Amino acid sequence: MRVSIYSDSFTISEITDTLVVHPTHDLWRYWIDTNPDETRLFVRIWLDADRSFISAVGDPVQSEMTDSLFVPMWMIDSHQIDGCGEMYNTEIIQIATMPKATRIVVRPIDSAFLGVDVVGVLEKAFSRIGVLQKGSTILIRLEELGGFQVGVYIHNLEPAAEVYLDGDDIPLEFEEAVDHVEVPVPTAPMATAPIEPFPDSMIPLEPTTTPSWGTGNRLGMREG
Repeated sequence: MRVSIYSDSFTISEITDTLVVHPTHDLWRYWIDTNPDETRLFVRIWLDADRSFISAVGDPVQSEMTDSLFVPMWMIDSHQIDGCGEMYNTEIIQIATMPKATRIVVRPIDSAFLGVDVVGVLEKAFSRIGVLQKGSTILIRLEELGGFQVGVYIHNLEPAAEVYLDGDDIPLEFEEAVDHVEVPVPTAPMATAPIEPFPDSMIPLEPTTTPSWGTGNRLGMREG
């Protein structure tokens, strides 16, 4: 089904859930009616013949548009969509056909993310998102940091490049943040040889005997 994709800034409804996409009422009703066995809807949006992304479907929103989908701004930016009503092919995903995640390796974009309960924040966000795709970047709002948004890069997934999260314990692993800078380890200064004094042979010796100037007068001339 082809639908119009808009940034969520185009809707008159107040949107607080920025981890899902929000359809208009007519589109939401159509998807519900044509997928009666699905307890939660996930939509795949085809960017072109080879590229697509998946999002959970949130509550419908008020809008004058029809057959439209309102996408959070971070998804618009991440997937390089204009978000001004262009048409894309979409399909509802049968979530039962997708494997459950057994391993998730993430890499925070900003090390500020590490200043909060990382596991708790990600478990909550990923459970809401429901589906993860390898190589994607997710923007998460951290209430613990005053609403600051932090990006998380999905570095690796097992057992597939697209996995489903069913609310169980999430097997998370972490890599260093993208903005992490290695602090150089100080090294010991290079040892230098102590300065040796000059050899004794080069030190002028004080005279130990009175030189022989003859027995003459002070000019050294012998007396006649």
